[in-house]
Amino acid sequence: MGVIIFVLLTLLSRTRADEQTCKVIQKTTLKSFSKNGDLNIAGIFSITSTRKLVDNNYQAVPYSYCQRYNHRELKFAQTMIFTVEEINRDPSLLPGLTLGYKVYNGCGVENLIRAAIEALNGNDPLDCSGQTLAVLGHSSSGVSDDINTIISSVSVPQISHLSTCACLSEKSRYPTFFRTVPSDQFQITALVQLMKYFDWRWVGVIYSMGTYAAEGSSEFVKKAQKEGIFVEYRLLYLKSSISKFRTIVKTLKKSSSKVVLLFMSLSYTKSFLSKMEGHNITGKQWVGSESWITHADLVSADREHILHGAIGYSLPRASIPGLGAFLLSLKPSDESNSTLIKAVWEDFFDCSFTPSNTSTLCTGEEDLKNITSDYTDITNFREENSVYTAVYSVAFALQMLLQCENGLNPSTGKLCLTKEEVTPKLVFDALKHINFTTRNGDIVYFDENGDSIAKYDLMNWQMREDGSVDIVRIGEFDDSYPEGKKLKFNNVKIVWSGYNNAVIVKHNITMLLNFEV
Repeated sequence: MGVIIFVLLTLLSRTRADEQTCKVIQKTTLKSFSKNGDLNIAGIFSITSTRKLVDNNYQAVPYSYCQRYNHRELKFAQTMIFTVEEINRDPSLLPGLTLGYKVYNGCGVENLIRAAIEALNGNDPLDCSGQTLAVLGHSSSGVSDDINTIISSVSVPQISHLSTCACLSEKSRYPTFFRTVPSDQFQITALVQLMKYFDWRWVGVIYSMGTYAAEGSSEFVKKAQKEGIFVEYRLLYLKSSISKFRTIVKTLKKSSSKVVLLFMSLSYTKSFLSKMEGHNITGKQWVGSESWITHADLVSADREHILHGAIGYSLPRASIPGLGAFLLSLKPSDESNSTLIKAVWEDFFDCSFTPSNTSTLCTGEEDLKNITSDYTDITNFREENSVYTAVYSVAFALQMLLQCENGLNPSTGKLCLTKEEVTPKLVFDALKHINFTTRNGDIVYFDENGDSIAKYDLMNWQMREDGSVDIVRIGEFDDSYPEGKKLKFNNVKIVWSGYNNAVIVKHNITMLLNFEV
């Protein structure tokens, strides 16, 4: 991977250094949606989530293709588009100007890196205009690491809505990286405070592959030990390793610690829970990381012994008027040239736009309100609010750069800029100084590390008799509050692991508990 990034950086730097006109080397299908504006931003998402390599037994040129669809990533992309359109309808934010977008889709790190390069250089053989002033994405911390290594070399700002690895706060390594999601540094602090509050001093940790979980769980162990919380074990879960999973099951059965922190990405959590269904592991209080704790689709009858009573932090719920209706109004005809939307539509409704003996024929008029998926879940906007805030951050940075009074910019004292004079470097500098409040009441600014204000909702899984679940907000963690007041609880019932519970009261909180931890 390092060699690939070095080669791409070299090519990119040569292109910019020579000030050449835009030249397209090869047409790709990574750019899925676009709309030109006076000022343009790009977004990089993984709407197709699995990369399949065909090596042809090395008798012909190998190639790869993408398969399976990530409905949540489509939701992020559509949220970006919705926010751009909302900004363009606001006459006061960028008066007389429009914001444009280029949305890229890729699966596999190499494709996503290529998408980042194309976002900067353009990939339309008929139009090489429309400089990208900022890049939104990616959801994965590891991918954001690679993207920023590339785009920071030409001073292009990157704003991630979901990359939480604390490592990305190191400005010497990721100088142009910002994020509208809290760094895991804050989630780890919040988790440690939660465990201290309930006097959970002897815990276990299970984590997954990837920058998010590996870095996050490692930092948790360090911070927990400093606060007098001891980790009995820290075990790696691999989807493909039977032996490692057996070790985890054996450890859970023999361990004396009652609290288990499951620090995993969503995809790994789904895999882990599916394998745990056949193992009757009881008497454990499960604590989840923010990546999965609010995903009710994880529930099943065979997982109740784990998920009932689970507790963990999530991104705060937000209200974004109009977004739900926008998402559900999507039709293939809206993007008539998009093969991606047609393919996702076929996946949504199990139909085909091509006559087939095995599938129902798609009409394109099917109603998204009739299906259940991550895309159509509009009850809570958590990660989507981070996308929404990221787009607005760029818009307010542009507003700061383009304000003009009597020939001077009142923020900088310098001569006023025209839209043609705005560069990625100027946007990067402006992002460090923005401070605004969004329509839904969020205060937004970035600290010296590119991190935003850290807030979490504390959630509790409470199973119903019919096998469904209520994921109840029982408190919050706000890092802007003074020490000792960051963690607060609501006056609601908290359910802990198990069903045969006795009601007790601790710290003036009513709880249901069936074992001491």
